[in-house]
Amino acid sequence: MGEDMTTPDALMVEAKRQMLEGREPASFSDWALIMNFCAFAIKESTALLACKLLARIYKMPLSDAQVEGIVQFQQARKSRMKRA
Repeated sequence: MGEDMTTPDALMVEAKRQMLEGREPASFSDWALIMNFCAFAIKESTALLACKLLARIYKMPLSDAQVEGIVQFQQARKSRMKRA
């Protein structure tokens, strides 16, 4: 998936590179793309808490409910991909 994403900053750099062609998020949609990337990339057992923390650290304009929905969607997607 790219570089080793062991820190929040490394994860954000990779998310921006893959989802926004390296540019900074400038809209709600950009932040939603970033969160979708993060939710998919993070281990299922920690994804919800980690994504909520990332949203706060980076001051994303996403509510807890929106983050929860994105995490649920991406974790279900990942689960379906494993079964296929």
